[in-house]
Amino acid sequence: MAKETKVNLASLFGNVAQELAKNQSQLNKADTENNDHGDNMVAVFNTITQALQEKPKGTPTSQLEYASEQVRQNCQSGSGQVYADGLARAAEMLQGQSITSENAMQLITALMGSAAGAQSTSQASGDPMASLLGSLLGGGTAQPAQPAAGANTQADALSSLLGGLLGGQSAAQPSGSTGTAGGIGLEQILAAGLEFMQSQQQGQDTMSSLLDAVIAGSQAGSGYRAQSGKLVAGTLMQGLSALLTKK
Repeated sequence: MAKETKVNLASLFGNVAQELAKNQSQLNKADTENNDHGDNMVAVFNTITQALQEKPKGTPTSQLEYASEQVRQNCQSGSGQVYADGLARAAEMLQGQSITSENAMQLITALMGSAAGAQSTSQASGDPMASLLGSLLGGGTAQPAQPAAGANTQADALSSLLGGLLGGQSAAQPSGSTGTAGGIGLEQILAAGLEFMQSQQQGQDTMSSLLDAVIAGSQAGSGYRAQSGKLVAGTLMQGLSALLTKK
């Protein structure tokens, strides 16, 4: 059974705002075009945090909907509109639900606009990327294949991830180079898989590599937006993990 707990969203997103503030100058520097990406991201998450603080007794859906409205009205940057859309997706995904170990990662993928989170809420229970990541929070919904003797567990996780996204087909045998799986573009799937493999080759642990895969298939894309996106998703993941795995 999924673990249910009261998640203080204002505190959760406030932690993200603090982490972004610590990296504000670095993110500004990475944005060689306008040099203000860090400023914009801090403004967005400060706005989200304030909005959530104004609705302490609301449901997760009502809180996230209100935060989306506030960001859309008050943060006119490109990043502001991306996260306003992400908050609205997360609110829809959580309609009538509390945050549990089974849907916590769907909250993150919906917020980030990832390949997994972009699916409709009716498909959420079959969302393989969020399900795989959710299992790391104790949700137990992922069902990766048992590795053969001597098999690499990271490669098995990648095979499970891509196999699930491809509708149960072997990742090495997609049905077509331009096809989709459950509404997800094959290009996004392969980008996520490639990012996972590259991260593993660079010595990152499985969680970090899976996080890279989530960002690779998200609206964050690459460059400085991916840099801030990974910081956002990673901080949320750590916070939710700490809350939902408490005994």
